[in-house]
Amino acid sequence: DLHEVLRADLASASSTWARALAETPSDLELYAPLERLAAARGAWPELAALLETRLTAASGDPELEYAYATRLASIYEDALGDLERAAATLRRAAAVASDERVPLAALDRVLARAGKWAELAVVLQQEADAAPDDARAAELFFRMGDLRETSLADVAGAVAAYREVLTRAPKCPAGRAALER
Repeated sequence: DLHEVLRADLASASSTWARALAETPSDLELYAPLERLAAARGAWPELAALLETRLTAASGDPELEYAYATRLASIYEDALGDLERAAATLRRAAAVASDERVPLAALDRVLARAGKWAELAVVLQQEADAAPDDARAAELFFRMGDLRETSLADVAGAVAAYREVLTRAPKCPAGRAALER
C-alpha cells in the first residue's frame, strides 16, 4: 500500500505484491491487488507471466493449480483476447478440478468464441458425460447435434447426438424434430 497510495508508484506496488505471492503462493487473497494494479496499469501481460510462473510451481497441488489456471485463463480470455491460451489453460484446470463442470463450461464458451467447432464438439461430449442429470445432458447433446449438423457437416454425428437427446429425454420435442429433418 505504501508504494501505491503514498508514492503513487503502481509498478513498485505490483512488484511488492508479486513478491508476497511468490513467498506465500497459497494465499490467493494476494491476487486481488495484483489484478487491480494490472487493470490500472494495463499490465495484463505482466500479470499473465507471473501467474504462468505460479501455475508451473503449483504443479502437484491440484487446488492451487486449479485456482491459478482459472485466473490465468480469465486474463487470457478477457484482458488479452488470447483464446488459444485461454483454452489451453482451461484444459489444464479441467484436468485437475475436483468438479470439471465449471472449467468445461468456460472452455465451451472460449472454443465457441474462437470458432473451434471440432474441439467444441469434444468438450460438449465431456460436459454431457459430467452433467448432473439427464435433462442437462440432453441439452448438451442437442447442442452437439446442432453443431455437428450446421458447423461440421457431420450428419452421422448429428444423428447420433440427437438420438442421445431422446435417450436422455424421451419426450424432448426439439430432439425428435431434429431427427425428423
